[in-house]
Amino acid sequence: MVFRSIFVKIFVLLIVINAALWAFIFLTEDTAYSEINNKRSALYSQGVLVSEIVKPTLLRTDLSRFDKMIEITNTLNQLDTVLSDALEIRPFFIDEVNDDGFAFFQTNNPYRESKIIVSEITSEGPKLAEQPKLPKIAELLFYSYKRLVDFNLLTDPIVYRRARFSAQYHLIEANADGYELRYAMPVKFDKKTIAIVDLKDAYHLREIYLKDNNARLWVLIGLSGITLLIGSVFAFSLAFPLRRLSRRLNKKLTSDDVAQHLTDFRIQSLEKRKDEIGLVYKNLIKLNDNLARIFADKERFAADISHEIKNPVSSIIAHTEVIRGNLNDQEKVQGTITTIQKQAIRINKLVSEISEAATVDHELVAAKREQFNLSVLLNDLVDHFRDAKATPGVKIMSDIAPNIQFVGLPDRFAQVVINLIENAISFARPRGTVTISLKRRWMKDLTLSVEDTGPGIPEEQLDKIFERFFTHREGTAEEDASSGLGLFIVKQVVEAHGGKVSVSNLRQGGAKFTISLKA
Repeated sequence: MVFRSIFVKIFVLLIVINAALWAFIFLTEDTAYSEINNKRSALYSQGVLVSEIVKPTLLRTDLSRFDKMIEITNTLNQLDTVLSDALEIRPFFIDEVNDDGFAFFQTNNPYRESKIIVSEITSEGPKLAEQPKLPKIAELLFYSYKRLVDFNLLTDPIVYRRARFSAQYHLIEANADGYELRYAMPVKFDKKTIAIVDLKDAYHLREIYLKDNNARLWVLIGLSGITLLIGSVFAFSLAFPLRRLSRRLNKKLTSDDVAQHLTDFRIQSLEKRKDEIGLVYKNLIKLNDNLARIFADKERFAADISHEIKNPVSSIIAHTEVIRGNLNDQEKVQGTITTIQKQAIRINKLVSEISEAATVDHELVAAKREQFNLSVLLNDLVDHFRDAKATPGVKIMSDIAPNIQFVGLPDRFAQVVINLIENAISFARPRGTVTISLKRRWMKDLTLSVEDTGPGIPEEQLDKIFERFFTHREGTAEEDASSGLGLFIVKQVVEAHGGKVSVSNLRQGGAKFTISLKA
């Protein structure tokens, strides 16, 4: 579980990146390669130079081997500053048995002049040079780098006798920290090898590596420390708020405390964040608020249903008692039965509309939107109400802009228009006018309105007209079977399509319902 944490993943990623950076900088260091190649070139040049210098002396037949040694030594002593510290010139013998170990020139030859070094004698005596030390992490990098150099540059040791044909070179390990460079070059005359010039040099890899990378090492340590610190702070600021949010979301809820948990979801430390975590938190808050609203709405819906059904059921119970007490009065019994029937019809319509409202609720969430011609839909509905002639005294008028396209649920939008027209007709009868219009402002929103010439709506009830189970029926508009869900469904569908619905009273009388939709 620990390794699944975002904090751990970010921290491990930072370590890997820093390790890769260190490896890239230290393992791609090319100073050793260039310096070793320079030393090799210098040795080769010295070998060629020495061969040409000593060849005339070696070819003289009037000199003994010892005389040749003296003359070569005197000659090369003049070039002491440019010669290798490990130089040897030996006669070449085809048969190794004849090799008596004589050398025309050696750096440790007693006849060679030595450099005079003046130094102060102290009571503490001479001090040995300390081997340069590296930090532990640099030790690991050094030996990794040395293995890389070994792989690329090390050669097999020289086979000395092959030097009679051509120059031989090797680079081998002298110790754990350095290398030996060596050239064995033939001195030839008339296609015969008369001597071998043997030159050696050393390369101390540890010393060079420390010299070149010590400052770089401390800079990298500082940068890595800063990177890990900043990365840890970043990872902490990312992981721990998400963990708090996860714990809050993972709380177990019971039926008794759902509402309380929905209202207590907020986390103060995330309120002011402007990054992606803040955005996720704000979206979760919106989702939580919607859930809280839906939960509260469902509770209120259940209470409203209970209230709406309780009244007609109570009325039915009361009227059955009336029948029981007046069995001999047939006229009264018939009137009571008619009343009971009306209440039963009201309950049936209420249950049907509640079921319809639940279906609408589901479709608004799950059904796929499609593009349809809103103008054609409205014209078809207007023609239907004109042909139905259910209310011959009410005139249906229309002013519908042609070819208005809209994306939504056509069946549910038709239900909205039907509810509004039926509501307008119920208030406009027995004689009146209902006007349906659809307009679109230039490249802007759509406006759909339904007007009637009825009595209008009391001002104090305008804000309640779209509430569930609210009815305002008086005079010719009174209908006992009205459930009060029609306008609630209108508002529900319109808002699900991103629109707004409002109602107002007209100066000349009547009410006007206006739906604003985004084109």
